Amino acid sequence: MKKRIVCFGDSNTWGYIPITGERYDESIRWPARLQEKLGYQDYTVVEEGLTGRTTVFDDPFDPELNGLKTMPAVLRSAAPIDVLVFMLGTNDFQSNIPAGNPISTARAVQYMLETARKLGVDRPGEKMKILLISPVEITEDRLTFKENDVTDQTSIDNSRQLGKCLRTVAEQLDVEFIDAAQFIKPGKVDGVHLDEEGHAKMSELVYEMVHTMLSCSSPCCNWAVSPVLQNQIEEEIKRKWKKKKSNALNSAPTSA
Repeated sequence: MKKRIVCFGDSNTWGYIPITGERYDESIRWPARLQEKLGYQDYTVVEEGLTGRTTVFDDPFDPELNGLKTMPAVLRSAAPIDVLVFMLGTNDFQSNIPAGNPISTARAVQYMLETARKLGVDRPGEKMKILLISPVEITEDRLTFKENDVTDQTSIDNSRQLGKCLRTVAEQLDVEFIDAAQFIKPGKVDGVHLDEEGHAKMSELVYEMVHTMLSCSSPCCNWAVSPVLQNQIEEEIKRKWKKKKSNALNSAPTSA
C-alpha cells in the first residue's frame, strides 16, 4: 500500500486566495505540490485544510471550525496514516476569540497531537509520524486589508511568539518541527495567506522533512529526526533557495 500523508490545517493548507476567496489549483497549493514531488506511485497526500479552522476554540460565528471537534473523524477517514502534517494556530488569534494567545494555542496543539496519537489511525505495526509546523506570522499588511477585520495588532504580536511555544511542544512530544516563519512570509495582499511563492517554498520545506522521515526505516526513526539532521535539512533548503535567486538574477536581462 502507498504511504499516506495527511495535511491537516487551515486556509493556508486549503489554498485560500485573498480578495477572491477562491482556491489555488493543484499546480500551486503546497500539499498538491508535495504530492507531485513525492510522486504518485508510492505516496498519497490527503489535503485536509479548512478556511477559518482553529485549534480547540469555538469561533462564535461558526463553531464548526473548531479543529479538535472535527479532527477525529477526519483522521479516521484518512487512515492508515504514515505521516500527519499539522499546521494550525493563526485563526486562534482573531480578536473574537479571547482565549487565543501563544501559550494557550501551544497547549491546544499539544492536546490535539496527543489525541491524534490515541485514535488508532496508525498503519498496523507502525507508529504514525508527526510533522508539526508553526504557521507563517501575520504581518502589518493585514491592518490595512479591510475595515472591521477580526485581526488586530495583538493578533500580529501573538503570531510572532507562536513559533517558540510550538517548538517546545515539538520537543516535549518528540515530533518533527518546522517554524515556517523563519523561511516564509505571507503575501503582501492581506498579510496572512501564502501567495504562489509561499506555497512553493512551503512545499519544499515539507517535502525535505517528510521525505527524510519516510526514508528512515530503522526503529530509532519511529518518532523524530535528530536536531542535527533537522538543521542540515533546513540549511540545505536555504542553500537551494539562494542558488535559485542567484540563477534568476544572472539570467535577468540587463538594460542597455
